[in-house]
Amino acid sequence: MRFVNTGGKLRNVLDRSVPELAAQTVEQLYGEMPGARPECVVLHPGGKKVMEAVEARMSVRGLGYSREVLRRYGNMSSPSVLVAWEWAMEDGVKDAWLCSFGAGYTCHACRVGPALR
Repeated sequence: MRFVNTGGKLRNVLDRSVPELAAQTVEQLYGEMPGARPECVVLHPGGKKVMEAVEARMSVRGLGYSREVLRRYGNMSSPSVLVAWEWAMEDGVKDAWLCSFGAGYTCHACRVGPALR
């Protein structure tokens, strides 16, 4: 991952390995989660190729919220997972697993539910 200055704007450029690396990491973290599976998985979309790689590796419910963030706004960085979670809550989702990645390559996840709202 690197940043380049294009037309006076800072642009994030990802290495080709990032989508698969992200998908592997998301799958691993999800697999390590204790207890029953949540009703919804909400991701920081990370871009079209990242979403496609995650969807190819995992069969989970709720990725539509993340896809919609990407469709409407593009890759808004890791806090975009909170936009997707807000939409899920508006639809009545009460239990979800949130996952987001960031620069340097970091990946964080957490379980959210009624007690945390």
